Amino acid sequence: MARVGPAASLLGLVAGGWNIFAYIIACHSSCLAQSSAPSDLLGGVYAGLSIVLIFASVGTLIGPKFVFYAMALVAVLVDLVEGLGYSNVVNDDLLTTFVLTTLCVALSFLAARSGTGVSEQSNPMNLPVFG
Repeated sequence: MARVGPAASLLGLVAGGWNIFAYIIACHSSCLAQSSAPSDLLGGVYAGLSIVLIFASVGTLIGPKFVFYAMALVAVLVDLVEGLGYSNVVNDDLLTTFVLTTLCVALSFLAARSGTGVSEQSNPMNLPVFG
């Protein structure tokens, strides 16, 4: 089975970058339609959490396995803020951010729970002893 950790880290980087891109697009379109613009506070929190998601993804590449849980928590918070503040903006970019972030949560949990150790049967120290 392939290792899930690098895939989860890469997806976290992509999701964080795409979230920032979608935030910029939503803020740009808010000049055109003030009624569907996200609020300033939730928009700032959304952008900040997206940046934290990028840093957490980099942290999973070099840090311990429990950083995957932190990345999953940040991704869930990004989804919640997106659901609260961006519900009026119907946009393919925002749907893509929701899907990417939800996949990031799933892969982060899989990466945190995956065992990378050697099983007892395939351990090279488990050789037969002839006496």
